[in-house]
Amino acid sequence: MLARPLPAEEAAFTYSDTTVSPSTTYAYELVVDDGTQQVISGSVSVTTPDPPHYTALTRSTFIATLSWTPTVAATGYELWRSLDGGPWQSRIALAPQATEMSFSEPVPAGTTLLGYQLRWREFDTRVWALPDTTLSGTTPPPPGGVAFASVSGNPATDGLSLLFLLPDSRPARVRVHGLDGRVRLSHTVEGPGTVSWRVPGGVLAPGLYWVRFEHPALEKTLRVAVLH
Repeated sequence: MLARPLPAEEAAFTYSDTTVSPSTTYAYELVVDDGTQQVISGSVSVTTPDPPHYTALTRSTFIATLSWTPTVAATGYELWRSLDGGPWQSRIALAPQATEMSFSEPVPAGTTLLGYQLRWREFDTRVWALPDTTLSGTTPPPPGGVAFASVSGNPATDGLSLLFLLPDSRPARVRVHGLDGRVRLSHTVEGPGTVSWRVPGGVLAPGLYWVRFEHPALEKTLRVAVLH
């Protein structure tokens, strides 16, 4: 029941219930009182959606990956990270997707405790957060080899994050080609260690692309899809 009546002189009413809980069904009805009698409308029911939840936090030698099941209530996500119990820092903002989402990034050498927190914004602009999740382990120094480690956001809905492991200061060239072979983007990365290159959302038109990685010790090509 509402704490106060709605003013009768208004032509239309909007009511927001901020006391609801996730995954719960609520029934609402409108009671009209003209001072002599009450008329009760038919009830309408609504079920609040499930919140997102973590599905995995994994850590390879140099890369950490957080995965989660999204919620239909989200209009956007933010991922925050803490290293060894330090302050939380924003890592990336992501557009919502209908299927499981994930984010991968390099772990700084020497990190023992890795923490992540997922935040999401809903249609009423309020921001919510899941409890942080942590993973222990030690990241060793950079390897002697070279690798095109991973691509975060494939298919891409809010940009691409490319991760590389470089053994020394020799530069590596990264090109993004269209299916017609034309170069759409070109970038040079230098090590040593774990290096990333982010292509923001909107830079590439929707479609399929080839990402070409060239280093004196390795050449690799990967196909990626950009949805919007």
